Parts: sequence; structure tokens; C-alpha cells
Amino acid sequence: MNVLNSKYSFLSVALIVFGMLLLIAENNFYQYVDSEGVLHESMFLPLGIISIALGGIFLCFIIIQRVWCSLAKA
Repeated sequence: MNVLNSKYSFLSVALIVFGMLLLIAENNFYQYVDSEGVLHESMFLPLGIISIALGGIFLCFIIIQRVWCSLAKA
């Protein structure tokens, strides 16, 4: 069970870091307003938010599972 948790822990942290990198890339490189006043954005913003949300959900499940297991042992 410990190996499974470490894989999910790594996945959740990797998703959160990947999402943060996507948001930084979106903020630094891919937003601009053209001469007509139209905002142009890339797909990095939604992908970054989805990655961070999935990583947070995985992390919450890991924390809930560890608390549940520790309460079951007590």
C-alpha cells in the first residue's frame, strides 16, 4: 500500500508543479491585446488550472486515505 501512495503522491505533486509552470508560461508569453482591443490567450490557462485542480484532488484523497487508515489502526 505504501508504494501505491508514493506513486499517487508523486503524481499529485507533479500535476501541481506542471500546472504552475503552465500558468507562469501563460502569464509571461501568451497573453496580448491586439490593436482592436481583443484579448488573445492560449490553452495554457485552462490546462494549468485543470492540472492544479487534479493534483489537489489527488492530494486530498491521499490525505483522507492516510487519516482513515490511521484511525482504523487505532
